[in-house]
Amino acid sequence: MSWADLFGNLSDALIALSYLMTSMLWLRILATLGLATEAVYFYVVGSTTLWVAIVWSMVFMAINVAQLTRLVRELRSMKLIGSERCLKDKTFLPFSLLSFRRLMKAGRIQTLAAGTLLTVQEAPVTHVRVLVDGMASVVVDGIEVATIRAGGIVGEMSLLTGEAASATVTVTHEARSFEITCDELNDLLFEHEDLSAEFHQSVGSALCAKLVEMRNRGNAALSARAA
Repeated sequence: MSWADLFGNLSDALIALSYLMTSMLWLRILATLGLATEAVYFYVVGSTTLWVAIVWSMVFMAINVAQLTRLVRELRSMKLIGSERCLKDKTFLPFSLLSFRRLMKAGRIQTLAAGTLLTVQEAPVTHVRVLVDGMASVVVDGIEVATIRAGGIVGEMSLLTGEAASATVTVTHEARSFEITCDELNDLLFEHEDLSAEFHQSVGSALCAKLVEMRNRGNAALSARAA
């Protein structure tokens, strides 16, 4: 394999790999490297220099470098404190800092008094909420099946399925929550594919935690009856 062939294959491999990235930062980095090697390939291949192809490779590379510079500046300006740090560590750990900042900017932090209803069984859900602190009870058909603590998500199943709430969730201790309307969140997920993938990963982890607690409660109830 000649050096020209090596640069040609490396260029295609880097660009193809960039398409697999869910992180916009890594997509830009790999695309820039791929376009740079592509320009080198066009320069050395053939009997005449392919200036048209080289110029367009440089144009696309310049666009990616400009966007990469913007992303790096945004990342450097991001510092998480207080409730944001809690949410990132407990619920949105899969999120990149850029995606997390976009989510926080679209929503808001609210203080919730004890007794506040977050969802009502069989009623439409308008917001997705994540508890920053405090607690909430999950009741299905009059039976408490789970407790939501700091980092727990409320309303995610209705967001995913479009159906009414499957449980009534009530704040039991004064709490703070991050909240965003379902419409706002759907727009955000549609606009940013990387954020969408990270959000669904976070929701999957939260659902697993809920199922484990419900199973443990069920086992405890069965043991109590047997005793």
